[in-house]
Amino acid sequence: MFVKKAQEAIPQFKTTHVLNADQSSFGYEVPSTRTLSIMGEKITFGQVNSRSAVTHSHTIMPILSMNSKLVGPVFIRSQEPW
Repeated sequence: MFVKKAQEAIPQFKTTHVLNADQSSFGYEVPSTRTLSIMGEKITFGQVNSRSAVTHSHTIMPILSMNSKLVGPVFIRSQEPW
């Protein structure tokens, strides 16, 4: 129902007035979930470049108009814990 109403309403507006926002998160580093261990080993250690690089991410929220133009500044939220 929403899509049908939107399709009817959108042509009444300029393409610069129809906006879309989408949130995307990006991690600094994605640690491997695979390790190589000797059978029966009690503790297996992994290695990462930075602890905060695997526990924090950046989130961006760009806003685009229907005519494919970036609207205003891109909002960035940095260093949010996962």
